[in-house]
Amino acid sequence: MKSFAQFTEAASKNSNMRHLEDALLLDNEGANQISQTIDDLVGKLSGESGGGKQINVTVKWDGNPAVFFGKNPENGQFFVGTKSVFSKSPRIVYNKSDLAEFYSDNPGLSKILEQCLKLLPKIYPGAGIYQGDLMFSAEQPKKNTTVKGEQVIEFRPNTIAYVVGKTQKDLFKRIDNAKLGIVIHTVYSGTEMSNLSMSFNVSADNFKSSRDVWIDDANFKAMDANALLPKSDVKILDAIVKVIKSNDSTVKKLKADKDAKAARIFAHLNTFAVRTQTTTPERLNLKDYTKDFTQWSVDTITADAAKLKSERGREKKLATIETFKTVISSKSGKALLVSYLAAIKAKNIILMTLNKVGNIKTFVRTPEGFKITQHEGFVAITDGAGVFKLVDRLESTRNNRNRY
Repeated sequence: MKSFAQFTEAASKNSNMRHLEDALLLDNEGANQISQTIDDLVGKLSGESGGGKQINVTVKWDGNPAVFFGKNPENGQFFVGTKSVFSKSPRIVYNKSDLAEFYSDNPGLSKILEQCLKLLPKIYPGAGIYQGDLMFSAEQPKKNTTVKGEQVIEFRPNTIAYVVGKTQKDLFKRIDNAKLGIVIHTVYSGTEMSNLSMSFNVSADNFKSSRDVWIDDANFKAMDANALLPKSDVKILDAIVKVIKSNDSTVKKLKADKDAKAARIFAHLNTFAVRTQTTTPERLNLKDYTKDFTQWSVDTITADAAKLKSERGREKKLATIETFKTVISSKSGKALLVSYLAAIKAKNIILMTLNKVGNIKTFVRTPEGFKITQHEGFVAITDGAGVFKLVDRLESTRNNRNRY
């Protein structure tokens, strides 16, 4: 079994951004990172003069696929591709011959990249490699429809449907005219493809204009009075930060456990959080969450034990159940769950405010028609604390499971 240090080292090799609450599980300074991020977000969303200068917030768009484009610094040629442009055997598309070589087994993706290869040079600013989420294309077309009696354009690249009404004249016209839609959120720079620096400092204003391409950046747009944190929420968030900080030394005792008992807690909780369909919003309290988490862990350990060939191996595996229960019911175990749930509560409070902003409405399709939903999530980029996803994991899981 891995120690906490080994567990976090393995987790850090995953290039995906972490959920805010998971900082407690994946970093020894997780409590400080979460506290700083919450404080910075409160400063940004409370309307205070100069507040939130140390943090940037971007919107997570539910686009598909992720597209990379720009000039290869090693040869100066324009290219397009997917995440595989950075793989050990990179698939970098410069022309139709490359499409035939790399994507003959995936004609749908090949057509999308062919259209990107044709249209994205029209908006390319001339330098850098960019990453964006594709919102619509000839292969995944937008469509004109009616929602609640209003004429709209709808595009649904993944689970969430994005809707722009005809009353939004300029935006509606730009999207209606465009053949390709993309939201760009990341820029890479450097002299070698294998060693590029990444930045989230991307603005749609820096790109060229083309009737054929609708482009937006992922930046959280200008604030208004409807998108400010209520004072009552600010007080709750301040109290949550105090709880997380006060529990930090107790939680760190688990992280210092050298015989790896604690790592079982962190590893199991990390996996349990990913599979959030096993709980509900009403059960995000210490009593119910502890019960659900414990039962899930017992079931998981029992199932893993059943796969082992030797009786001795099965007995040894099953013996960890009692150790697990002892740790989770300890003072340190309880402190971990209290802080973890507090971080989730803080995140959900902040999400309620962030979701008030935006000129493109978000829905999910159901058998009964459109249902309003939240954005896929947001990204908080802090100066020093790190980069964190702000996602309602329960809502996201429900939408993905019930996709219609």
